[in-house]
Amino acid sequence: MNKLNELYLTKLSTSITMKFESGESNVFSPDFTHQFFGPQESIFGYKNLSIILSFTPSASYCLFELKHDGSLQLQQTQALGTPDIRGKIAPYFVKDCFLTTKRRFTEQVNNEKKKNTFEIPGKIVKRFRLGKQKFVITMGTFQDPDFVMYFERIQHFILWFCDGSSSLDLTDTNWRVWIIFEENQDQEQKENKNKNKNKNKNKNENQKEKENENENEKDLYFTFVGFSYAYLFTLPNNEIFKQKQINIQEILKNRLRISNFLILPAFRDIGISEYLLRVIYEYSFNSHQIDNKKKEKEIQKEKEIEKSKENEKRKEKKFNDNSLAISQITTEDPNETLQNLRSAFDLWNYLSLKIKPSHYLTQNQVSEICKKIKICFRQFRICFECSCLLESEYNYSRNFEQLTKILIQDRFKNEFDDLLIGNLETRIENEFQKNKKIISTMKLIFNTQQNWKPLLSIVNNSSSNSNNSLNINKNQMQIELNYRKN
Repeated sequence: MNKLNELYLTKLSTSITMKFESGESNVFSPDFTHQFFGPQESIFGYKNLSIILSFTPSASYCLFELKHDGSLQLQQTQALGTPDIRGKIAPYFVKDCFLTTKRRFTEQVNNEKKKNTFEIPGKIVKRFRLGKQKFVITMGTFQDPDFVMYFERIQHFILWFCDGSSSLDLTDTNWRVWIIFEENQDQEQKENKNKNKNKNKNKNENQKEKENENENEKDLYFTFVGFSYAYLFTLPNNEIFKQKQINIQEILKNRLRISNFLILPAFRDIGISEYLLRVIYEYSFNSHQIDNKKKEKEIQKEKEIEKSKENEKRKEKKFNDNSLAISQITTEDPNETLQNLRSAFDLWNYLSLKIKPSHYLTQNQVSEICKKIKICFRQFRICFECSCLLESEYNYSRNFEQLTKILIQDRFKNEFDDLLIGNLETRIENEFQKNKKIISTMKLIFNTQQNWKPLLSIVNNSSSNSNNSLNINKNQMQIELNYRKN
């Protein structure tokens, strides 16, 4: 019986294959399967099992294929409980998009690649190129029915690749979603284009350029690469409640919490995540401009629909979505890679303020810095620690390295109190190495992207009232860091 168990027990991480019908390189396996098949992530009852999930380029449709060299007989499977594999996966897909016949799937692939029936959802916020590959990032909310329809088809990917994740409430309009696509062109269409170019050699150059641009836009099809979504929520500012006069616009401070961040395995390690996070940060730093434009339009609409009770409910939703500027960017249980990337962006913005570690900072100045670069107090301390390390590199001095370790130790004591587990020196050294990695990541990103300016410059250019000068006493060499929980 043990030999039989070994023969028919399959580990799902090796038996499931995902592929996109847009290139041979887009073949990969999921990282997690416990959301679909339970904590053991294995299936009993099939010999040499292979599950193939093929997707159209946009991931709008999926073809389910099951291959194996035999299964246990019906009487044995009833006793041992062999699962219905299709029945385990299908509920997480939109019903009409989970296909089992290859003919229907091929039709959908041809529609996307040759007839260009798929239109990317949301608003295009960024186009960029990495080598020969071209990418586009779109942004949308669940107020757009077309965007909701598409996101419902792709959100199952988060269950395959992000541990502990769950499906979103598609009626909650506080979600902000960014989706990345790769721009592709069908090979047959390319060949036909080249033939037409040879025929039209006598045309004027201007006419050729216009025609080529129009043809390129029409012939493109888009491959799904990944997405990120963040929740826009408000928290009361406790300091305001202490005052007698309460201003609702001061109490409601918008915070953007990045909930999940996914790049499919076929597109990792080429620099896409940096662009995606950059777009999210740009949205946060530009939020006061975008929301003010929305506010003007909303006021006009609200005047027209004051009499209707249904429209009054919409007003409340719009207020929750509200027109206040985002004050802080946070992340929800980030993994080490995302935390490192986020800290690199925060450090870059922090360094743009040109604050030296030797500067004396009061508590008010620290809070002012946090507001300007939209970080919490803990992130400020990480940025400050990294700036000390950078100072040690430039001055070839170990004094700042020792100071960094002292600051890390102080941060641990304030965060964990007496609940520190394990050797404190080891934990400090590990955090010290993490800070070094943050610095190297920042250098790598912003040395390769030399045209990227600090995000704080967006505020400088867009808001004439903003003043980013800090009154720092350069003569004082003492460092004051009073911890306050955010």
